Amino acid sequence: MYSTLLALDPPLVLIRHLALPLLEAWLASIPAPAGSNAPLEPEALRVLPVSFPSGVVTERVVLPMVEPSSASQLTWPISLDASRPIFLQCHEIGLVCKLFEARLLKRLRFADSNVYSVSVSIDFGSHSIPDPGEPARGTLQISFSSDPDRAKTCAESAQAELRLLCTEGPTAADVSSQCEITRREHEEAKQTNHFWVERLRQAAFSQRASGGVSEKMQSWEAERVECLNTMNPAAVKRILQALLPHASTNYSHVTLLPSQFPTCGLVSAVVHESLVRCAAPSWDQGK
Repeated sequence: MYSTLLALDPPLVLIRHLALPLLEAWLASIPAPAGSNAPLEPEALRVLPVSFPSGVVTERVVLPMVEPSSASQLTWPISLDASRPIFLQCHEIGLVCKLFEARLLKRLRFADSNVYSVSVSIDFGSHSIPDPGEPARGTLQISFSSDPDRAKTCAESAQAELRLLCTEGPTAADVSSQCEITRREHEEAKQTNHFWVERLRQAAFSQRASGGVSEKMQSWEAERVECLNTMNPAAVKRILQALLPHASTNYSHVTLLPSQFPTCGLVSAVVHESLVRCAAPSWDQGK
C-alpha cells in the first residue's frame, strides 16, 4: 500500500522534481565561511544557543488592541525520551494534550465562564536539537483569551488543573472518551489529501525514526494503534510527570492586555458575558 502510494502520489513527485532542486540551489548559494573554500559539512553545524529560561518568568504586555479581551500563554519546557520510539511518544503527547484541553474547556469556559477560547499544543520548532541521537526538546503551551480582569484567575485555574492531572490523573471515562474522539478524527482525516501529504513529509524528513519512508509510515500507524490501545489514567499521569518534572517551578506566563479596558462595573460584565455567549455553544438549540 505504502509503496504504491509513494510511486503515484503527485505531491511527492512535485517535491522531488520541483521543490528539491530549488532548495539545493538555495543551499548552494550560501557563501562558505571566511578563510575557507570548502563547503560547510553538516557535522560542523552548531545549534543556536537558545534555551528555555530557568525558574518562573511572568510578563504582562500592554498594547493598544481592537478587541477588549486579553490573550495569555503558559509555557513549559519538555524533553522526549531518546530511548523510546519517537512516533509513539508523539501520539501519546498529542492524545494527552487533547484530553487536557477538553478538561480546561469544561472547567474554564463551561463551568466558570472565564475564558472565550482555550487550546493546548506542543511545539518542537524553537528548542529541538537536530542531532537524532539527542532527546527532542520543545514546549507545552496553554493559550487562552479572557476578560483582562480574569486573566490571572484563568492562569491559576489552568495550573491547578495541570497539577490535578499530574498527581491524580484523569478519570477512565475521560480517557475512553478522548480515545474514541481521536479514532473518529483519524478516520475522517484519512479521507483528505492533506493527511497523506503530512504523513509522507513526516516520514521523509524524520531522522529520529529508522527505516525508509514506507517503513516509517508503517511504524507511525502501528504506534498510533498501540497508543490508543494502551492509554489509561495511569499512563496519562506517567506521561505528564515525565514531561513536566518541574511544572510548578519552571514555566513562563505571558499576558497581552489592551491598553484601555473597563476594570469593573456593568460595562465590563456585559462585554464579558457577550463574548462568552459568542464562544460557547447554545444549549437551547436542541430543545
